[in-house]
Amino acid sequence: MATPRTEAAEPRAVRWHRLAAGLGALALTACGGAGAASTAHSTAGSGAAPAAPGAKVVACSVLTPADAEPFLGGPVDQDARETGVPADADYASLCSYSAKADSGTLLMLHVFHHRSTSVARTDYSSARHMLSSARDVPDLGEAAFAGNLLGPTLYVLKGQFVITFDATRGAPDALRHVAARVVPRIA
Repeated sequence: MATPRTEAAEPRAVRWHRLAAGLGALALTACGGAGAASTAHSTAGSGAAPAAPGAKVVACSVLTPADAEPFLGGPVDQDARETGVPADADYASLCSYSAKADSGTLLMLHVFHHRSTSVARTDYSSARHMLSSARDVPDLGEAAFAGNLLGPTLYVLKGQFVITFDATRGAPDALRHVAARVVPRIA
């Protein structure tokens, strides 16, 4: 008979990745959809090239360990997920990193590719209105805002993409620095 799994017996990194799935579902809700996540672990390298226009953007191909390590303070563990797709999106992809040192800090990127720029703008605006702590962030994509949703969060609108960066803790400016490196890779 299997022993019931308790939070105390579950490694901290696993708990944080479960939190990532929950935050990803919350981001999906903010962007007008819902769905289950299925795990697909990845071992992406540290270099990232911009995605070709119209190509499917896999979150862990644009947010690399080299991007995450300065934010998390050292070597990282990675978890990649293809998420449930909102009805108005072509696809969604989630990538999360946690510090190998188990600091309890998690960094997540969620990329939503919508069927049109008008749908992306509508979903971005809806998410902005839902986050009472939202403040505009200049010089990222077409528009961006930051706030606090269980930790710092940053939403970016870029064409047909709504891109979210979330962390369990950390400075919003540090999250913006990560976004400034990653957003140009999404086309």
